Amino acid sequence: MVSTVAGTTRDVRFGECRWSGRMFVIADTAGLNVQSVHEIDIESVKKAKEAIAEADLVLLVVDGKEGLLPEDREYAKILRKSGKPVIIAVNKIDSKKLFRNADEFNDMGFSDTIPFSARTGSGTGDLLDIVLEKLKDVPDKTIDESADTSPIRISLIGKPNVGKSSLFNKLIGQERAIVSPVAHTTRESQDLEIIYESNGIKHPMIFVDTAGLIQHRKIKDDLKEMSIDQSLASIDSSDLVLFLIAADEEITSEDKRITSEILERGKSLIFVVNKWDMVPDKTTKSDKDYTEFLYNHFPFLTWAPIIFVSAKTGFKINRLLEEILVIDKNQNIELDPKELTKLLEHTIKKRPPSKSRKEHKKGAFIHSIKQTGRKPLRFEVTADNTENLGYPYVRFIMNEIRKKFKLTGTGIIMNVEERHKKKHYQT
Repeated sequence: MVSTVAGTTRDVRFGECRWSGRMFVIADTAGLNVQSVHEIDIESVKKAKEAIAEADLVLLVVDGKEGLLPEDREYAKILRKSGKPVIIAVNKIDSKKLFRNADEFNDMGFSDTIPFSARTGSGTGDLLDIVLEKLKDVPDKTIDESADTSPIRISLIGKPNVGKSSLFNKLIGQERAIVSPVAHTTRESQDLEIIYESNGIKHPMIFVDTAGLIQHRKIKDDLKEMSIDQSLASIDSSDLVLFLIAADEEITSEDKRITSEILERGKSLIFVVNKWDMVPDKTTKSDKDYTEFLYNHFPFLTWAPIIFVSAKTGFKINRLLEEILVIDKNQNIELDPKELTKLLEHTIKKRPPSKSRKEHKKGAFIHSIKQTGRKPLRFEVTADNTENLGYPYVRFIMNEIRKKFKLTGTGIIMNVEERHKKKHYQT
């Protein structure tokens, strides 16, 4: 996310860069206010220092138009204490006449000062060449290729402050995201890959921590709207969604809106009820009572499993990871065509499609069903008079598929075809 609003980047963001045949990882830290006493700024400085400690090289990006500022000198002090090699990257040198502006930063005491322009791209090649020169003695760090399966991409979705960043930190085993009681602390989606080993098999998982979703009509600034759009894009690119609900809060219209976004995209889903440790006076029936309560609010999502966790204590985090593996296996299943046909015949006998209310119109007649894709699971139903085959009946077929083949939590996309006319359903 690129924004003119100061403080947009609050967490440390990671991305791969390839240059001249070499790959390296860049950590983009928050814009730092080292003098601030606000908790969020203090935490941002802490995260930045942790990133510096892990780094092999540091780029201190300064503003060539503004010139050398007092805060630049404060950053330089932090970097000198770290003992890390440093390159001063002087940004906004958009024309040759501005090149002299970079000379001012030579006084900061570092040997390499490189002018460049992020806007035009000028000088970025020279900057990357210097980066590679500085890293020539550092072993090439590539992604762990020892995993036994392809990565599962998982988005963490929910309202602000339900504990997404806390759960994200617990899942990846280290504090990458800033956890704060301030709503919309996470303004950008960020992702990290872990390798989870189960029964001797290594499973790569990419977790995406997204900004909290709120209704568009409540949005009063562009930055929050950008965060929401980015969250929706994260859902689109994910294989599975973890929908977080805080156990100590009521279900709201915002929660229902979020699940409708997930349903519309045909994504696999796990309800993650966080802060379960904060529920008072729990009994042996509390899980069952809450499950009934949740499904009453989301009657079309009773196929989604519910995992009760505590991001704070780590309660049932491994149970959640195992459920992710189950659903990923479901998403990749290839169903036997004969078994699928038998299921369709049984489904029609159990509950035939409704007849048309118009006397001269024939009711829908279903001919066949076939699987057309995986991850997500896709099916195609061929029928006559499909205009009389509504979404409720198609959803009934989808749920019968889930029951028969034990596809818990698995999203399904179904096309209904009549000659050259097609209807598209997903859930």
